Amino acid sequence: MKNVKYFKTILLLVILIVVGSSVQAQCDYTDGFNQKAATTEYGSTEEILDGWTFYCCRHLANKVVVYIGNGMDENVGYIKTPVYSGGCDAISFSIRMLYSTSGCLKIDIVQNGEVVWSDNISDIPTSAAGYTDYSANGLNIKGDFQVVFTANGSWTLENPCGGMVYANASESPIMIKNICIKKIPIIPPHNFQFNVPKDATVYVGDKDQTVTVAGNYLTKHYVPFTKKDEVFIAETDTSKIWYYNLPSPKNASGGFNYRVTRAGKAPHVGLFKPKTGTTVESDTLLVFTDTQLSAHNAKDMDHDVNSLNGRNVADVFININAQGYLTLPLQADTTFQLIHTRNWQAIDTDVNNYFIEPDFHYTVVDENGLPSNSVITVSDSGLITPVGAGTAIVLVDYDAMLCHHTTNVGISNVKTNPAFFSALWPENTAVFVVAVNAPATGIKSNMLINEYWSELNGTDKVDSTLIDAELDVLYYESNKGSFPYTFKPEGVTGVEVATPTVGTSTLSYSGFATDSVTANSDGSYTVRLSFGRNIVKLNSATGAEYQVITAKPVDYTVSNITDPGQAFQPGDSVSVLFNTLYHPCNKMSGIYNMSSGIQYTGADVNFPLILGPGQYTFASRAQGYKIRIPDTITSNNFDLTQGVLKVKGFGSNYGAHRNISIQSGVAPNLSASVRTGYFGALPNINIKLNDNSTGITNTTAINNITIYPNPFKDYIIINTSTDNNIIIYDLSGNIVMKQNIKEGSNYINTSTLYNGIYLLKCGMNILKIIK
Repeated sequence: MKNVKYFKTILLLVILIVVGSSVQAQCDYTDGFNQKAATTEYGSTEEILDGWTFYCCRHLANKVVVYIGNGMDENVGYIKTPVYSGGCDAISFSIRMLYSTSGCLKIDIVQNGEVVWSDNISDIPTSAAGYTDYSANGLNIKGDFQVVFTANGSWTLENPCGGMVYANASESPIMIKNICIKKIPIIPPHNFQFNVPKDATVYVGDKDQTVTVAGNYLTKHYVPFTKKDEVFIAETDTSKIWYYNLPSPKNASGGFNYRVTRAGKAPHVGLFKPKTGTTVESDTLLVFTDTQLSAHNAKDMDHDVNSLNGRNVADVFININAQGYLTLPLQADTTFQLIHTRNWQAIDTDVNNYFIEPDFHYTVVDENGLPSNSVITVSDSGLITPVGAGTAIVLVDYDAMLCHHTTNVGISNVKTNPAFFSALWPENTAVFVVAVNAPATGIKSNMLINEYWSELNGTDKVDSTLIDAELDVLYYESNKGSFPYTFKPEGVTGVEVATPTVGTSTLSYSGFATDSVTANSDGSYTVRLSFGRNIVKLNSATGAEYQVITAKPVDYTVSNITDPGQAFQPGDSVSVLFNTLYHPCNKMSGIYNMSSGIQYTGADVNFPLILGPGQYTFASRAQGYKIRIPDTITSNNFDLTQGVLKVKGFGSNYGAHRNISIQSGVAPNLSASVRTGYFGALPNINIKLNDNSTGITNTTAINNITIYPNPFKDYIIINTSTDNNIIIYDLSGNIVMKQNIKEGSNYINTSTLYNGIYLLKCGMNILKIIK
């Protein structure tokens, strides 16, 4: 054996094998020989350590050094693995030069003394550049094999790893670590596979909680999917193949669901049914390419309501109450499971209602809109845990997805041409307030809406006339910028509003303020609500209450149906066309399946309970309202007031989506009752009549009831032929006065009313009065 000094003076190239502390989990064979004695030295004959063969090497301090001679064949060092069985499928390792000189490495796979596969690595990066990863996959070399690593000479332009000629007199060791050798995989029995890019992941789930309804064996909605594990994952140079051996799906009509995900991109989702022994590729294999998985970013958005065959709405429902205000105690084991669903849901058919949800995300901020985790935390699965006393605001949004299972969106072949379901529109970001260990406030908000309609026709709204954070949208004329909402709370010292900032992809807040609040002399407050989810804060001496209110702009046109282009006259039919309104309760599997339409005072709205134009394509249709101006009108103004969205159809009471449990789910509702509700508010519309078409009087009369003066100031006189009671509403539907009246003449003091338009209800008669 030549001594160490000999090697230091003559040898030019060194391969240094350094074993990493962690090796890829799927490696079948690795370099595990570094734990030997630190001073072992090997000679210029082959030496074996743990089955690995070394030539011209020295073992130093948990490192094995192989010296390669300069032009001296007897000193050309190498490392050989043991002879392995099972075939070779892949080799990988990391490599770099110890010093600045570039070098080369040759890798051979040998069977029975013959090289059956070979590769050279030229221009190995220098130490400053760090390690680079090398891999060779899909080698498919069957039988026994051995891998040989050999230094192939210092690198020059004249000799780029071409052989054992050394043209460079520099000395620079090559360092290799994390050698990983994989056998040819033995794939277990399977009946379905996904071929996806290497950086993608596959999820397969089954919708398997079942229930028998009216003799039908059905699967429940909203119960989490049961994950089905892959039996094997094979890897090629560019892709991974995920193998599954699946039983028959519990949901026979829908099958299993899948989600193919790449970080930062919109996932591909769909349904499939594996079939044993089939030759139809779509029944045994799904392939997703790099191009497909890069088609859309996770936050891509489509705001065109005409997309998806007119069903494109990216909204969300959550299981917080109508206030959008959750209170929790600060106690051990206290949690709250947040449940949410996309609205529209990505269902397979309008009947089967097998839906797949997008990926949801949660942001927690303080009352100033700054990120905070001092009050609550929200897990990736939506589990809320209180961690400290105080108040937090939670924002919920979701990503886009590409759906291969939706057959109701006007795409002929979604299997190959998936439907794009947008990321959540920012104005629809789900928002709620959480207070931990909140004190009693003594506040009664009296934040009401549509009392007029509820009193007139009743309502199937769970929270009756309380304003609803999700279902009640207050529409304002877009040129006015906000909706004025007036309410008269009790036990309140002041009111503030957190006004949302709606960006191109996010909604945010910058704290509570009073600049959009007016305190009225009668103790009521008027808040001006802007686009998106407004948070109204009601303060008392001991604490605060919160109410989320949604507001959106809308435009409309008014036209004369009877005499197009002409001034309105008594007896003319009026058309009001809105663009754009949104269905308060879009179809929701097992819960809602309703139609919607516009309602103002003066005429009821009749529309089909199902499959009408106001059911599945409400937002994409310009919603119209038609009414006839009475022949007997005595004013030059015809006013449409108390505008709402009337919803009617089969399903649960409005707000029932908040009762969803992921433990028990919701069974398909095959015997749903008809439900009616009135939601939100539409702008009051004033229609000017031709001045010559009416005679103006200050007396209003209908069905043996007369009211004068009208317009009025401090009083009105009501003459009626029977005893009765009257209710006066403002244009927000709030009751401002109630009084019993007797047959004959009745004096009503109206001095406390503000100037404006009111509706007076006497029995079943409704009259407009103006102060």
